[in-house]
This record gives sequence, structure tokens and C-alpha cells, in this order.
Amino acid sequence: MALGAGPLRARELAPLVNQYMQDKHKYESIVPEEIHGMLGKLKETGYRLGVVSNRDHPFIEEMEKLGLNPYFDLSLAGGAVGSFKPEPGIFHAALERMDAAAQETVYVGDNYFADVVGSRRAGLTPVLYDPRGLFPKPAAGPSLHLTS
Repeated sequence: MALGAGPLRARELAPLVNQYMQDKHKYESIVPEEIHGMLGKLKETGYRLGVVSNRDHPFIEEMEKLGLNPYFDLSLAGGAVGSFKPEPGIFHAALERMDAAAQETVYVGDNYFADVVGSRRAGLTPVLYDPRGLFPKPAAGPSLHLTS
């Protein structure tokens, strides 16, 4: 819908866009050094943490290789629930699995359209992590925009 397509057209286009991204865009997982300390402190403080991704398949092995599994109570791939960001369904599935309420949940993401728009639609409070300034003027709405 960010491209002006209605819900039906967006559903038709989603598999094509997903396939294009798989074929043309190679993801690289980068974990900044400070992330382990930050996640550890959040976990120690009592926060329950989850990862929601637009991947087709679970990514537990990659999380293990990156040393991230100890911090997270949930890792959820969109393909596992048949819903992909920015659709609210993937966020609702994560909330259900975490036994969490949307109005008490903060969602941190690095893509305005997938993460902020999607989590806001699902009733969560979004935080945009944007250290490279890719989204300098995000649309209005309740959210926090973190840049470098």
C-alpha cells in the first residue's frame, strides 16, 4: 500500500516482490559490537525479546551463529505464519506466541515501511532504528526515529 496499491493488489504483488528480493538482494547480517551488551541488559531487566523477519523459513541457526539466541524468547519468520511485514498478521502472530498485548509492546525495526507502518497497524509502538538516515522524513504518527 506504500506504493499506492490497495490490499488486494498488494497481496497479489507480495510474492513477486518477495521473489525479486530473494533473487536480487543478498542480505548481510551485521551485529554491532555493542548489541550484545544492550540485549543482555534488556534481558536482565526483565524484558522479553523477539525477532520478527520477512524470511520464508526459520532462522534459528543464523541467530545461533551470530550469538543472539540467548537474548530472544521468540524468532518468527513470516513464511512460518503466512504473513509478511507490513501486514499486521505477522505482528499479531508474534504477540500471540509471546502472550503479549500490543499496547504494551515496543517494536524496533530498521525499515520504515515494513517495520514502523506494519507494527503501528498492529497496535504496537514503533521505534525506527535508522543509523544511515535512509528515512529522513518518516510519515507522521506515534513513533521514535533513532539516527546516528
